[in-house]
Amino acid sequence: MFAVLRRNLAWAILAIALSVALWGVITTQQNPDVLDVFQAVPVEVRNLPADLTVRNDLRPVRVTVSAPRDVWQELRPAKFLATIDLARVGPGLQEVPVVVQTIDARARVEDVTPAKTLVHLEPIRRKDVTTRIRIVGELPPGYRAGPPKLTPETIMVTGPQSLVEQTASAIVDVDLIGVTTSVSQVYKAQVVDSRSERIERVTLGAENVLVEIRVEQERSFKIVPIAPRLAGTIAPGYQVAGLRIDPATTTIEGDARTVEGVDALQTAVVDLTDVARDVSATVAILPPDGIRLTRPQPVVVQISVAPIESTIALDVAPTVAGLPTRLRATIIQATVRVSVTGPMPILAGLTPASVPVTVNVAGLEPGLHQVRPAAQVMSALGVSQIAPDRVDVRISLIPPTPTAVVEDTPTPQAFTPAPPLPRP
Repeated sequence: MFAVLRRNLAWAILAIALSVALWGVITTQQNPDVLDVFQAVPVEVRNLPADLTVRNDLRPVRVTVSAPRDVWQELRPAKFLATIDLARVGPGLQEVPVVVQTIDARARVEDVTPAKTLVHLEPIRRKDVTTRIRIVGELPPGYRAGPPKLTPETIMVTGPQSLVEQTASAIVDVDLIGVTTSVSQVYKAQVVDSRSERIERVTLGAENVLVEIRVEQERSFKIVPIAPRLAGTIAPGYQVAGLRIDPATTTIEGDARTVEGVDALQTAVVDLTDVARDVSATVAILPPDGIRLTRPQPVVVQISVAPIESTIALDVAPTVAGLPTRLRATIIQATVRVSVTGPMPILAGLTPASVPVTVNVAGLEPGLHQVRPAAQVMSALGVSQIAPDRVDVRISLIPPTPTAVVEDTPTPQAFTPAPPLPRP
């Protein structure tokens, strides 16, 4: 009995093995493994000694992965972890093996390129540096700034020894352009060397620095607009289309009461008498008594002059165009009203003869037709309306001219009497 069991057990084990092998073959054929590459998997540091820091940037690695075809839709670089173990590594530049693990058991890491990466380790150093301010721009005229106060006055810098040794100070940039009140604001500091160039890859114990600067007004100043004085009447049919002033404003100074009462400054007169084109004039600013310009300068006034656009109506007798020689046409309406738009100086010289109107009857057969008239104007003008928009045209055949018929007139012949008959 035991012999039979042993024989059957062997056959059972063989059957199970064959079934597993067959299942594996079928599965592989239906869902074969696919080999592909993830180009840039970042490398992370593990077990970095507390007294060391990584000086360089670690290059990402290329990971070759094998996985069933249906798994690739779910695979991402984030499912692969590339690490280096620095537990037994000391200061200096050295190569360390890269180990890549996957969090998806269905994928297998076939290759890692490069297999090792260069790591530059340096001892960590700490250093206290002073904080200082770097002023950007200047206060407006009439204002002055007191000495700045920075809190904290020193900041600890931590990082690789070679970089920390280069640090000179922690600097904050403060922009004073347009500032007219005292400053009390927090700014972000950055570490710089002795040449005021920024040093990266170091950390600050406190990045925020409180900057306090007292700003005071020395005299009364005010920024006011400039108003050009225009005089004269431009040419008939023209108008001022635009006005530009450069500069548009200026800064004045004086005692507080006088300055407060000034809302704008006028310029010298710009004469526009009979002007029919653009004008550019350089004129002076005329401040009132007690007011002084902080920066005396001329003003350029540019005036755009353009024709006034208008519309006139002309009654024009239309003419026929495109009429064959065998036909004649009669326009029922004697005139049509044409509305012409354009610059007034040109419109003033128009007459009905300047706007010919034609009615094109080409291709029309004899009879009564309604035809749309067309007006011709110069390129600077436009036709906004023709009333009526259609005219009645009667077309008829020209009757043929009768041809005179000349009949032959018989030539009269002389009558010759017959001779007398003989008598019997």
